[in-house]
Amino acid sequence: MSYFRKHYLSQKEDKFNPLASPMVREDVTGLPPAHIITAEYDPLRDQGEAYATRLKEAGNEVTYIDYKGMVHGFISMANLVPQGAEALTEAGRALQARFNEVKAGK
Repeated sequence: MSYFRKHYLSQKEDKFNPLASPMVREDVTGLPPAHIITAEYDPLRDQGEAYATRLKEAGNEVTYIDYKGMVHGFISMANLVPQGAEALTEAGRALQARFNEVKAGK
């Protein structure tokens, strides 16, 4: 993971920036609804689940889905992996529902 971190962050200090890593944010109360998708065999799965749990514990609206048997990047393989297409569709529905709520002034 350090290889990827070096390519993702401009500086080492960025790992403490909540814009790069939302889990380091001190207060997660009052955040907008979150739709978090993880893959069972993704090295980042545990972080995604922990963030979903933290958001829920802070009283935020969270949908968390862990796709069993999937690996990191499965969504980008939606044309080959049915679960990738399902995850894309689910994410699109979640976004559309939120956009409709915002549009309705909720």
